[in-house]
Order: sequence, then C-alpha cells, then structure tokens
Amino acid sequence: MKSGAVPPEMASHIRSLIQEGKALKQKIDVWQELLDEEEDSPGDTANEDRTCLIMENLMVRKKQQETKSVDPNECGEVCFVWQGGNVDDLIDVLTTVKTLIQPSACVKHSVEGPDARQLQPSITHLSSSGLDPMRGGRYILPSEDVILYSLAGIKPSVLYPCLKLTSLFCPLFFIAVYVLISFVFGHMISDSIQEIPSVHITYVINRALLQRYLTFPSLEDTLGRAVREEAKTVFLCSGTHEVQRTVLLERGLALRGISDFEKTVLMTKSNCAALLDNCVGDLTLERVTLDCRLVQLAIMARINVTLRGCRVVDPSGFRWSQGIVVIEGARLEATGCEFFSLGTAVVVHAGADAILSACNIHSCLVGVLAYGGANVSLVKSSIIDCKEYGIKFETNRCSEVNLKPKIGAIDLLESVEELSLSECILSGNMKGDVQVMQQPNSLYDSIDSGCSFTEV
Repeated sequence: MKSGAVPPEMASHIRSLIQEGKALKQKIDVWQELLDEEEDSPGDTANEDRTCLIMENLMVRKKQQETKSVDPNECGEVCFVWQGGNVDDLIDVLTTVKTLIQPSACVKHSVEGPDARQLQPSITHLSSSGLDPMRGGRYILPSEDVILYSLAGIKPSVLYPCLKLTSLFCPLFFIAVYVLISFVFGHMISDSIQEIPSVHITYVINRALLQRYLTFPSLEDTLGRAVREEAKTVFLCSGTHEVQRTVLLERGLALRGISDFEKTVLMTKSNCAALLDNCVGDLTLERVTLDCRLVQLAIMARINVTLRGCRVVDPSGFRWSQGIVVIEGARLEATGCEFFSLGTAVVVHAGADAILSACNIHSCLVGVLAYGGANVSLVKSSIIDCKEYGIKFETNRCSEVNLKPKIGAIDLLESVEELSLSECILSGNMKGDVQVMQQPNSLYDSIDSGCSFTEV
C-alpha cells in the first residue's frame, strides 16, 4: 500500500477495517477485565433473570428502548473534568461553567490528577462519625444524592433547601466553602466530631449509585460514563487530558473546553490508530487541541463531526499523522480551526462532505486531499507553507478535456465540481498550490488507457 500498488480508496478501506478490528478487540479486552474484577453478589441471579426476561420479550425490549430514547438534555445532564487545584481555582472553574450551561443542569463532576488513583474514595458508607468526603480529592455529585452538613452550629435546616437544588453552583459552592473550612480547621473539626456529639457531619447518599460514581477519575472513564449515563456534553477544564487508547464514541457527544484551545489538550498515552472515532452519533469539539504525536490520525469521521475553535497538531514535527479522515456518508464542519504540522490535514473520500470556514492549514505535507465524488467547500480559509501541495485532488475522469493530471495554481480547480473555494489563500506550498492527478480504478489499470500517472 505504501508503494502505491493498491489504490488509495482500497488502502483506506483496508486500514479502516483493521482499525475497526483493533477497536473491537480493545473493547472485548476492557469488558473482559471488568467481568473478571466483578464480584458475585446476592442480586446477580435476579439481575440475570431480569436480563433474560428483557431479551426474550419483544414488548419489554421495545418499552425499554423507548425509555432510553428520551433526550437526556431535558434534565440538563452534563459532565465536566477538572484536574485539581485550590479553592479559588475551583470557584473560578465553577463560575465559568455556570455561564456555559443552564442553571437547572444536573452536574456530573470528575476530578483527575497524577495521584488520583492512589487517593481514597471520595464518599464513604453511611456512618455517624464518617470520613471526610472531600479528602479523597475527587467527587461526583448526582442529582439523586443529598449531602447534608452540620458544622460549628450551622443548622441543617438552613442548608437543606439549597442543597436540594439540582443547579450547578449551589451544591458545589458549599462544597468549596467546606473544603476551605476543613483545610483551616481540619484537625479541630475531626477531634470535635469524636468528642462533641452535638457537632457532627451526616451524609445522606444513594448507596446503590455509590461505587459507580467513584470509579471515574480520568477523562477516559468520564467519557465511558457519559455514554452509559446518556450525558451528551462533557466540559474539559484547562490541562492535558490523556486517554489510554482510541476513544470510541458509540453515541452523540460534545467535548467542550471551557477556556482557549491552547490550554486544553487531548492526547493518548500510547500508540494507537486514532484519537477519536465516532462510530455512532455526532461528535462536536469546541476549544480543544488534539495532540496527534502518538496516533495515525486525529479523528475518524464516520457520521458527522463538528469542530469550532480547535487545533489539530503533531508536535513531534515528523508530519506522519493524518488530521481528519471523512469517509463515505460522513460530514465534517470546521469553523475557526487550525491544522498544523500534519501529514494530510483533511482527507475527504467519495460520498463525503467537508466544509472548512475561517480555518488555517499550514506546515503540513498536504493541506486537503479530496477524491472524485467528494464535496469540499473552503470559505475564507488559508493553506500555506505545505511541504508538498496545498490541495490535492484525485479523480478517475481523465478523459475530460479540461481535467488533466497537472500541477498549478488555484485556477486548476475551476472545472472541478467537487471543490468550491471562496476568499481563500493558497501560498508558499513547495510543490504547488494545487495538484490534479489520476486516481487508479483497480490494481491493473490498462497501460493503453491514455492516462498518465503522477508520482508523488
């Protein structure tokens, strides 16, 4: 495939199949590990019986599907990931998040950090003395849980109405205040709890959801949970968020950075095929940097992908990673994005759509690679300083008089209906701004077909 003996579309299809196989293998391994770690409980038999009943009864399955298909945004459920800090940092983060979501939003909060997995659980079982739920360093507050405090003579009846709210700011503001009090008077309060019965802390917790809420200290776990909990939005606070493997999105999801894209970075810890793969559902990214140094491509777009104010970059400088690959039936919309130091910034296959508006592509090998039958639109965008070509178009319509394999300026695309450019800048591309070349139809194209092939 590297030598060009296999047509690009066939090679891309083979790579896609290999990637899907690897992704399925990863999922099997993950679920196998979860099954191995799962302990037997008295309720297992009942759960298995209920599962069998659902699988055997068509009407029960249909009813369950209708229940699950309710739009989770109706309850305003969102998740956000914070990498830790002091109380002032937490308050700043909450203030920013409050401006981005509805006041009635139900918040699923996950804190991650270098020592997150070594920390003790954030919420413990019901106990009169109890452990401090904030000392664990990470916490998640579902709307079903109520945490009731009685500290230094503060009556629970005063705090209870506020904590019953499912809004974002009220519960977490009291948590921030409590963390500050615990930091200053931690030992005093701890001794008082043991010696003075009138000063105590009471936790009212939905224990059925407890363990599930304590096992998501990282972005990768939060994404998995967002899929299971049907939360459609995950807010990323400033920092570098790492995942172990390709993130397979099995339903629609939006990843939104709460600050500029320079401060919010998403990357993998090990070599893998892609950083993000939206198998099912639409994917939206806002104000996020995708670091491609350890992946073959940033995003495999299988459905619809929307980027706003993002950066896709390979900091290694080798330019071997692809940016976004849009396959047949998928659609890409990028607005105000930057593609830097990549092999090919955007690849659009036949039957796929791509719209780039106010985007900047620079210092890549190839800016945009489009195949015959694709639909690509560039508006107020720039493709500059590419090591090979700004736009590369491969087609099998070499018999057309006005469409011959050649290298030149942007006017070569006037007769190409697949590409539409408006107020765009192409300059400084070393081998040429535009290349139009013949796309091989099969492994054994006829030598007498009258088509000349351009070696790249």
